[in-house]
Amino acid sequence: MRKAVSHAPKLSYEQSNAMSELRDIEQSLASAMEKGIEPEARELDMLVERHHRWVSRMWPQPCTMDAYAGLADTYDHPDFARRYETLAPGFARWLPTAMKAWARRKAA
Repeated sequence: MRKAVSHAPKLSYEQSNAMSELRDIEQSLASAMEKGIEPEARELDMLVERHHRWVSRMWPQPCTMDAYAGLADTYDHPDFARRYETLAPGFARWLPTAMKAWARRKAA
């Protein structure tokens, strides 16, 4: 029997933990969406702020509010959209709206 060969790079312990944290953050946000919470709701601030902190730790430069809102704009790319739609139908549109709303409030 042949052993399957993975071409994906092996993640370090820190990277694995970071990806696990991201999955938890995204699932929490998707659950909020499924509960009917509007993406502009202040009720989401703690969850979106957690996502922003995660992004900030992963980026080599500061993640300003403008940069975070700009990141949200990239989520309409088919690869991102496909990934987010597997978490919950409609999440690919809901998440960027939540990110931008939070960034606008923080920048004000």
